[in-house]
Amino acid sequence: DRDVTGVQTCALPISLVRSRVLVVSASMGAGHDGAARELVRRLRAEGDEAEMRDFLLSAPMHVGALMKSSYEFQMKYLAWTYDITYRLCYRMPALCPPIGHLMARLTGHRLLEWAEEYRADVIVSTYPLTTVVLGHLRQRGQLDVATINFITDFGVHPLWTHPGIDLNLAVHARPAANAEAKSGRPAMASGPMVSPRFGAPHDRAATRSELGLAPT
Repeated sequence: DRDVTGVQTCALPISLVRSRVLVVSASMGAGHDGAARELVRRLRAEGDEAEMRDFLLSAPMHVGALMKSSYEFQMKYLAWTYDITYRLCYRMPALCPPIGHLMARLTGHRLLEWAEEYRADVIVSTYPLTTVVLGHLRQRGQLDVATINFITDFGVHPLWTHPGIDLNLAVHARPAANAEAKSGRPAMASGPMVSPRFGAPHDRAATRSELGLAPT
């Protein structure tokens, strides 16, 4: 099906993958991991095999730990610099390919090892830097496994897409259309990858009481 934006939509992204799915996220905040965990849960519920890995563990010399601690420090004390970084990448997208090449040199070998060890039929990324590394490996013919980019944001950052990725999935038709235009690769709007625990509303007063919060 296609909606008014012309982007193909689907009910569940799990119909696009085969039996052994390697989902690579990053423990940079809860958003990427949350989507990855829910995807793994849905795949397993459908009878497929799925495993989640942390992209930060693919970098040598504790680079991943440094990235995580730097990000946490930045968001806690220098959040305004995060905004500047985003704006700079949007205005100067030529800065992004060198970042992708650097990350591919640092982490590409390990990602290839993960794919071989797990005997993955498909690899799904829920983190931008994972996406650019997988796209880089795919484009150069080093990775013969199909790759899917699951975009967790409504804004498609320049690092969120790569022309080497086989398929983009997005939470809404608009970012899907944006991803397809930027990457030249197919895109589908699958909806948010959210746990069913969030499907039913909770009583606000009861929840406040459970957490020991005042009514106000």
